Amino acid sequence: MRYFITVFYNPGYDKRLRFMVMGYVDNTQILSFDSEVSQRVEPRVPFMAQDPEHLEELALFGRRVLLIGRIELWTLFGFRSQKENGE
Repeated sequence: MRYFITVFYNPGYDKRLRFMVMGYVDNTQILSFDSEVSQRVEPRVPFMAQDPEHLEELALFGRRVLLIGRIELWTLFGFRSQKENGE
């Protein structure tokens, strides 16, 4: 099983992160999570849909990673503004 994780940040758009995860087994996508679409893990194959408890655990993990990423981004903005102000 492989997970591909992508985080997007577009400073011209807004100060939010977009977090995407795609899960694959043998080159077949089995799940996806996109923070812009929903806060849920979407099953891409029938066997993943049969375990909603596991999908919810994965969604909770995705939401936690997104929150941590946002906090880190805000921290970087704070450092940048301090540097620009000569502090």
